Amino acid sequence: YNYQAVGMQALLDTIRQSGANNLVIVGGIDWGFDLSQLSTYHLNGTNVVYDTHPYSYKAKLPAHWDTAFGQISASYPVISAESGEYDCQSTYVSQLFSYFDAHDIGWISWAWVPPWGDACKYPRLVTDLTGRPTPGMGEFVYQYLQSYLALLAGEEIPAKIK
Repeated sequence: YNYQAVGMQALLDTIRQSGANNLVIVGGIDWGFDLSQLSTYHLNGTNVVYDTHPYSYKAKLPAHWDTAFGQISASYPVISAESGEYDCQSTYVSQLFSYFDAHDIGWISWAWVPPWGDACKYPRLVTDLTGRPTPGMGEFVYQYLQSYLALLAGEEIPAKIK
């Protein structure tokens, strides 16, 4: 199929011309991961943040973070609205969240889905509708979020979170 895309700049301009001043989140290429072309293809306008989706596979490992989104975060606002790992561990996300903090990159963890598939094969954070964290990644994300509260209160952060 061939088609003519509207284009992101035209879409953003249309949104702003309607009077909307909302936050616009723009994902990168490669399933939202790669923001490396922003210096050439950024959008002109206000309230635009760029979104990266790191996962523990393929070319989304720590060796690629600087090029894919870390360096660009010094010039453009970056958030990760989706990230995770598929092994009931927290090795990848513990490195990732530390990297986000060091580069002032905001994040929202994925996925807040009650039992749907195996938590070790799908990066979900909760075991049920009460919000009980899944083993590994879910528990780590919960503790990491708690560490921000501890920082605000001036408390010591546990070593396993640092």
